[in-house]
Amino acid sequence: MDFKSFLSYEILSNTVQDFIYTIILFLSITLTIYIVKSLLRRYFQGLFSKKKKTIRNFWINSAINNLIPLLYLGAFYLSIDHLHLDLRFETVLGRVFLFFIVFYSCIFLSSLTSHAVESYLSQFKTDGEIGKFDKIIKNIIRAIIWFIGLMVFLDHAGIKLAGFLTGLGVGGIALAFLAQSLLKDALSYFSIYVDKPFEVGDLVTIDEFTGTVEATGIKTTKIRSVSGELVVFSNVDITGSRVRNFQKMDERRALLTTSVIYKTSAKTLASIPKILSSIVAENERTRLVRCNLKELGKFSIDFETVFYVNSRDLIIYMEVLEKINLRIKEVFDKKGIVFAYSTFYTKTTFR
Repeated sequence: MDFKSFLSYEILSNTVQDFIYTIILFLSITLTIYIVKSLLRRYFQGLFSKKKKTIRNFWINSAINNLIPLLYLGAFYLSIDHLHLDLRFETVLGRVFLFFIVFYSCIFLSSLTSHAVESYLSQFKTDGEIGKFDKIIKNIIRAIIWFIGLMVFLDHAGIKLAGFLTGLGVGGIALAFLAQSLLKDALSYFSIYVDKPFEVGDLVTIDEFTGTVEATGIKTTKIRSVSGELVVFSNVDITGSRVRNFQKMDERRALLTTSVIYKTSAKTLASIPKILSSIVAENERTRLVRCNLKELGKFSIDFETVFYVNSRDLIIYMEVLEKINLRIKEVFDKKGIVFAYSTFYTKTTFR
């Protein structure tokens, strides 16, 4: 057999010459893609070394790593396009090619969305905090992308999905009802994570409970109350309540009511606001706002003093109040001012 006859020899309805041409074409396109990829990588690596990493640079890097392999597949598909292939083989080859397109596209989109979520949520992180919610968001988005990719592949592969999607829809509705509470808590956790009404270690009051935040999870937040017990709140309850965070304030407001008897003279009554104001002002940790005769009550004459203690610490706040109250008692005793008090008689019936 001479060389010409060898080139004309048919294998699977194609000549040897056709196969040689296919191989040469594939190697040529592959070599071109490799050279272009090397040049692009070298150019953009130099660009990355000069500038900070931005979303544009991330897009370029992801495209080089995830989309270039599709060009190799395209080179192979283009090279064998002129060959006469069996219909079943062409069908299988087309599905394989579609599989790789969907596969690399999902990887590319997953990396982009993960980077976008991480970049957005990073602005809410403080003191090196490693967030947990960004991982959940990225996993959910990644699952959605791969699910859509699977549906696209199965649909183009000729697999009927009507019954599957119907069952999936019914199951999804049932699952949504079952997971409704968990989803509400997860969304509430996201709200807490982003808005940061409190952090671990903060002293807060939620409704009538006061305590220190120990941990915040996807479903619940744990608070150690001032009396020592651990109180567990669902995140939905917290976002639906009024949260007072004492850690965020620079000073505490104090409202002091002082009551004296009706036998106190008018001259003495007029001097009491000045006495109370001077007692509050002499403490270096206080800032006086006002002191007034508030009302003539049923059993006493009441004075109201408003001031701020320049500390968020509850212990310091209570110590300042204690000193002021003791000082008021001391001054009133010296000046003969009598505090008002009530006597209650309790009748107990035994059965």
